[in-house]
Amino acid sequence: MVLNTDPQKVQHKPHWTPGETPIESFGDQNKDDIYYREGHPDVAGIDANDESSWNYRKLVIVGDMHVGKTALLLTFDQGDFGGGYHPTVHNQKSKLVIDGKLVALDMFDTVSDGHYDRLRPLSYPGAHILLVAFSVDARYTFDNVIENWMPEILHFCKDVPFILVGTKTDLRHEEKTSRKPVGQGGEALVTTEEGQELAKQIGAYMYLECSVERDEGVKEVFLAASRIALHGLSLKDKESKKGKGCVVL
Repeated sequence: MVLNTDPQKVQHKPHWTPGETPIESFGDQNKDDIYYREGHPDVAGIDANDESSWNYRKLVIVGDMHVGKTALLLTFDQGDFGGGYHPTVHNQKSKLVIDGKLVALDMFDTVSDGHYDRLRPLSYPGAHILLVAFSVDARYTFDNVIENWMPEILHFCKDVPFILVGTKTDLRHEEKTSRKPVGQGGEALVTTEEGQELAKQIGAYMYLECSVERDEGVKEVFLAASRIALHGLSLKDKESKKGKGCVVL
């Protein structure tokens, strides 16, 4: 199977309309949103021990190697990435309270090595939200959002909302990046404005930035993703969604 990788043809118009959701502004997170690493959430009038009280949602994160996908998941789930190399974690589970509702979020990491291209789509079925990550200090990972990841998303998950995420923003504050220049003569770090423009071009639900090193914006990424995943099912009649979503061919 050959996917379309022509950037001129990757013009995605989202099937959802952000204004139709209860989410009018993601700039300020709901102060009542809570993430629990241990124990059960305590929400008035809701029995956390009752299976039917939970809204189960699936998140999948994609992006080039070394953009920090695993670090992002582990920092949110464990509170501290700890540095160093960590293998792909594949699956993490989190418990959250979003807009007064219990959310059980399954977070699926993915491997970007070319050897896994045929296996990676097995992670997509049932996804409610995708995170498409690139590193601001490696422009090729930014370019590959259109070159590689959008064709794959449009093929397997064309009806699933996604957030574009710029990682490693702490490197903007360093005099030198941790990488050697990836282009001839060196290449400038990806700016916030470039990320916002790309998000509009590809039809992302929104653009967010974060730094695992400084623990900045990490929680906001997952709370926003959880809210979109939670309310996304109400954007369209559930019956009309049958047969849609992520597919494996």
